Amino acid sequence: LAPAKNNEAYGLKGDNVDSFIQEVASAKLLSTAITAYAVVSKGMPVLQAIGAGLVPQAVLGVKALLNDTPSEVGVSSGGIMFDTLFTAVTTYGALTGADYAGNAVKAYIVYTALATLQCRLAPKSALKAWGFPEKSIATKSFMTKILGQQGIGWSVLAWSLTNDVDALTAIGYASIPAFLSLMDFATSGEMEANGGDINMLLP
Repeated sequence: LAPAKNNEAYGLKGDNVDSFIQEVASAKLLSTAITAYAVVSKGMPVLQAIGAGLVPQAVLGVKALLNDTPSEVGVSSGGIMFDTLFTAVTTYGALTGADYAGNAVKAYIVYTALATLQCRLAPKSALKAWGFPEKSIATKSFMTKILGQQGIGWSVLAWSLTNDVDALTAIGYASIPAFLSLMDFATSGEMEANGGDINMLLP
């Protein structure tokens, strides 16, 4: 809801591009949390829980298109439009139990995993693929890695759940990418190099 304030809490300063990337990352983290809660605490069927978790991402996509955010941050609107449509169709199918839901969710997991792996491992390449301007490609790698970290975690959780892994075990698996990523930020000095407060990261 307040990405700029969230970044400031960690000592990170940026512009509207950083805020947009942080919004996407936060939506993916929220999706992971909702799905985990729905399965563990509410006993919700896996596909329905995944659909509930995807709602924040679908809403964010619609919000971005309605507010012309792609133009504001200098990114291609086509990619955002495809992502939003794919997310919305998958969300609807999973929540309603549509015949296509299982295949749609699996396809969405693969799509998200590949896209966010690129964000985490090759952020400049990912920014270029999404149509960000050269200025952003040169300076937004760290924030893009955070987005990648959250998307990989969601992908691991969703893939584990759809392959009948116990819910608590699936949550454990999903936590591994975040742990490794945060350890990398802490030990490599990348967090501090980007103005972040390492003391906020370690807990």
